[in-house]
Amino acid sequence: MNSNIANSNQSSSYQFLLLVILKITCFGVFIGRAWEHLRWDPPFRSFLWDQSLLEPFILKITGLSWMEYATSDKVDSLIQNTVFSIGLFYVLCAIAALVISKKHLLIYRLCKYILILGSLSLIFLAFLYYKERFMEVGQFFEYTSQFSSPLILLLLLSGFSKKGMVFFIKAAIALTFICHGLYAIGFYSIPGEWVDMLIVSLNVSEQSAYSILYLAGTLDIVFSVLIFIPGLVKPSLVYLLLWGLATTASRVYANIYIDSFWLIVEIYLHQVLYRVPHFLLPLSLLFIIKDRSILSELIKCISIDNKHSKSHEPEPQPQSS
Repeated sequence: MNSNIANSNQSSSYQFLLLVILKITCFGVFIGRAWEHLRWDPPFRSFLWDQSLLEPFILKITGLSWMEYATSDKVDSLIQNTVFSIGLFYVLCAIAALVISKKHLLIYRLCKYILILGSLSLIFLAFLYYKERFMEVGQFFEYTSQFSSPLILLLLLSGFSKKGMVFFIKAAIALTFICHGLYAIGFYSIPGEWVDMLIVSLNVSEQSAYSILYLAGTLDIVFSVLIFIPGLVKPSLVYLLLWGLATTASRVYANIYIDSFWLIVEIYLHQVLYRVPHFLLPLSLLFIIKDRSILSELIKCISIDNKHSKSHEPEPQPQSS
């Protein structure tokens, strides 16, 4: 009996931690992107100033020539205000990720729609980066973990099947790391900042940095495939978790200088925050795999809670004729 109680307490602890991990994941993505929009300049102009794409629409809708549109202070102010408003919306999404709960049905529904809109907005942001980076498909899908995180949280809370949930998380992780790997091995042009971060962090030559990137990219792709092979899932996830944590933290570590600490934090901390899914999603999957009853028990509890909430909804009253 004591053993059953201990197992029950352990399962409850895992359930709680899994929810906390996914909530922190979503919060990190949204608050990081919020800071990017409120303080910096996401690539909206790469789309809104694409003359070949938008000139006919601008002329038809506004009557402005492209030169008038592109040099208009009012248009530029409108773009800036729109970007700032999206940043405020991401703050709202971050709050929704933390407070969402099935215990309060109205709050749950409100937060659910906010997170869905937030995920769609992140998908559009991924498209903007994809367009900015010369329509490289890998650029879009390397953001999969970020725009999937709110959906993963919602799927968990909605009672989605364990098997489907595990596959969805694996797919998000694999797409993210495979696309990173494609950049690292040179399938796409290697980002110069990656080379610089390795040179600064590890104190190696430029040629050594390229060699390390090629090895790391190859391992990214290999371990992303191995998470789908039974028996190799756990060690593969451990590698991806540690490598995801290292590459996320390097955004600050490789650029930090004591005499300009707060400036570096202002510039790079948000890049760390919106990359937390790169190690927290593998961690959440390890929690599920370590005790395969965790997700089933959590979904069962959520389903019971959902039925309980619905039972307290007032029944519709017949209308008088």
